[in-house]
Amino acid sequence: MSKSEARGVAVRRLAELRMEPYESLRDRWLDKPDCEEIAAASGTVYQVEIEAFWDGPKALNGNLRVWVSAGSWLMPPTESFIIAPDGSFIGE
Repeated sequence: MSKSEARGVAVRRLAELRMEPYESLRDRWLDKPDCEEIAAASGTVYQVEIEAFWDGPKALNGNLRVWVSAGSWLMPPTESFIIAPDGSFIGE
């Protein structure tokens, strides 16, 4: 298992999630973390965890942080973004 390859898997999955609308991300991932298995170019299969949670005050239509980690359970590479209800990305 390569930490840099695992990070690449997380980055690619996060890029796919960035294409989804706010409502879809909220409804699918908020308080419903899930794991997927994704094969890297080398053929190594990585466990990828995806989760979304409120970034700031809990609200029906607040900013949502989407978080993806891949690889080892001990210090896995993690990537995230924050999306506002209007679909804009915060901090970018």
